[in-house]
Amino acid sequence: MTYPSRPAEAVTFRELFTNPATLHANGGVLTGTPLVQNGVHLDGSTQYVTYTISSRTFYRKQIAIVTEFYPDFDYDGDINAYLYDAQSGKRYYVIKCDNSANNELYIGLGNVLVSIVAPATFGPYWRQGQRNVLVVTGEPGDVDVWLNGTQIVTGDSTSWSLKDPTTLYIGTWNLINYRFDGVITGFSVHSRRLTQADVDGIQDHSLFTYQNSADLWADMATAIVDGSNDRTPDKSRRGKTVLLGDGAGTGTPVFSDPGFLFDGSSDYMTLPTAPTGNFTVVTKRSEDLVPVFENDLTTRNKIKTAGQFDGTLEFLGEWPFLLSPIQRDDLEYRLRGIR
Repeated sequence: MTYPSRPAEAVTFRELFTNPATLHANGGVLTGTPLVQNGVHLDGSTQYVTYTISSRTFYRKQIAIVTEFYPDFDYDGDINAYLYDAQSGKRYYVIKCDNSANNELYIGLGNVLVSIVAPATFGPYWRQGQRNVLVVTGEPGDVDVWLNGTQIVTGDSTSWSLKDPTTLYIGTWNLINYRFDGVITGFSVHSRRLTQADVDGIQDHSLFTYQNSADLWADMATAIVDGSNDRTPDKSRRGKTVLLGDGAGTGTPVFSDPGFLFDGSSDYMTLPTAPTGNFTVVTKRSEDLVPVFENDLTTRNKIKTAGQFDGTLEFLGEWPFLLSPIQRDDLEYRLRGIR
């Protein structure tokens, strides 16, 4: 794949239209010589992009299709414009229809018109000449759609089946008509279902900046062990220091690379005030050797109370919100050393 991705994203295809070289390396062919510079600039008349793709790209039980675009027309503009399409008989597509078709948004999956979205539903969130992000996600018989972070289709139950197209069209119908007028800056297909929290992260570019939003990020492998003031730097936005035991080197856990061994008798860690409301607590400890995502404070409170935690602690993180499924998976991969 030309563009990088993280395992948690489950990307099967991604195009960022950075420049002609990366587009061609990704299997793309330009028609009508559109400008490709941090987006493909399409004139709505002669220009579009065609890709040869793997038959497994769309053939997934769970799918998400994410498109980032800057339309030169408004939601009620008298134009038929395809964002994307696939070959006949195996179509996955989105088209904004013209006035004669009531300016509706047609969404197709598995060669079936799954959802017709009225302009009254999507129009208030459509941004002419500005960044738009459209997310189509789900599985056969259960599809959700978001436009710019607002859900415009919820649990559409239309029946459809998986298809395996090997030709993808960007900015045109597969019969080479109804072309898009504007700039498309991103298109990706994922083999997982996205949630509102995932969509919010995509919308505001925060999906993989969750460390910056943590109230606590204590990676024991970065601990400072000097025998008198053993401590773990907190790499969260607060940048505090997490003290081990009483911070004076007595009754403190023993460093056992890459974590600290608590004796279940007197060892503990001095922690910030426990979170309230919606929160996520993540630990990586020797009992299971994998991260544990918790919305209770049981293990956390044992760690901060002398003699209650027995085992090796490698990581402790806290967020004042629920991590999204992609963020949770990404952090788990990260703590397992999978990037």
